[in-house]
Amino acid sequence: FDAVVDELKKSHKQNWQYLLFPKIGYSEGTEDFIVRGQHIGVAWRADKATLVGSPYAIEVGSSEEFGLKFWERRATAVKFSFGEGKTDVVVIPVHLKSNRPDPEHDDPNWTSKHRAQEAKTLVAQLPALKKKFEDEDIVILGDFNFLADDNEGADTLVAGGFRDLNADDQGTTAAWGEGYSSAPFDRIFVASTQSEFKNAELKISKPIGDDDAIRNYKRQYSDHYMVTCVVEISADDD
Repeated sequence: FDAVVDELKKSHKQNWQYLLFPKIGYSEGTEDFIVRGQHIGVAWRADKATLVGSPYAIEVGSSEEFGLKFWERRATAVKFSFGEGKTDVVVIPVHLKSNRPDPEHDDPNWTSKHRAQEAKTLVAQLPALKKKFEDEDIVILGDFNFLADDNEGADTLVAGGFRDLNADDQGTTAAWGEGYSSAPFDRIFVASTQSEFKNAELKISKPIGDDDAIRNYKRQYSDHYMVTCVVEISADDD
């Protein structure tokens, strides 16, 4: 990531900064941290946004049912200001439980239930989060691993006061070939009552071309496409 930031500074004259939040058990400086990664993080242009306070590790608790892998990639909230008297936004990047089968459980819906419980415990902590940052402008975004018919986790977040910008389950993963389809894993949830997000729409940046273009994209960049949305910067209302 240092190389990416350096290239942005060099080629685009943009001052980017970033923070990484390691996966549980991946201590900074260890081989797992450096080689395997799987970290969650945020990056921002320092000339456009200012970090407010310190990152807040959300106290989602633990789960005897789902064990050590429950919120293995901890949810951390970060607040940014876009200028005095203007919009502040609290961003929560997440990566929920993958769809990889758990050999310890025969239930085919096990990972779906796991994600639903992760979403439920996150929503339960929203009052404490809003009190911590004194802000309602919250965005939850990342790889939720929700399948098209995997509704409970998304419904929990919507019931908690958010709008799912990928409610129509647009595919966001690089997939090609007969029998394969792009999965709607990557999503952005914005606070449903806040004016800054009233016109927010999901944009998915996909490669242009045939299967070879998708293969090259995956080889060079990622197995997920980039998803974005626009937040309107105006006078802060909270």
